[in-house]
Amino acid sequence: MSPVVLTVEFLFFLLCHLFALYVELVCTVAIVVAAAEPAGCFQGARALRQAWWLVAERTRPAVVLVIVKGAVTAVAETVSFYPVRFYHGMACSVLAGLVYVPFYAALQTWFVCAATLYYYQCRQGNGGYDII
Repeated sequence: MSPVVLTVEFLFFLLCHLFALYVELVCTVAIVVAAAEPAGCFQGARALRQAWWLVAERTRPAVVLVIVKGAVTAVAETVSFYPVRFYHGMACSVLAGLVYVPFYAALQTWFVCAATLYYYQCRQGNGGYDII
């Protein structure tokens, strides 16, 4: 394959991965919206729509969250599974999993906390928001 085709494939993969992280952010903010608002105010699709609106209104912090999570995940996967590529053994695979799983759980916890903080900053910055 030519280098141009590989570059285009890599850019397409990167864009798809960033979009998936963006959708993950919107869904995480939707969970926070549904949990933080009074009962019955935002549930299901309304919470998702409100989260999408919040992320669309304040894009810079959302992009920073997506890029940081993507970069940390890429580094963690590379560092965690690098030994598995060169040392083919059950012990190495188990050790890589034991390192990766707690780290990824901590990363997901950080991401939910960051999304919660992002939600409250959006809400406070707008002086409260109107229900769509």
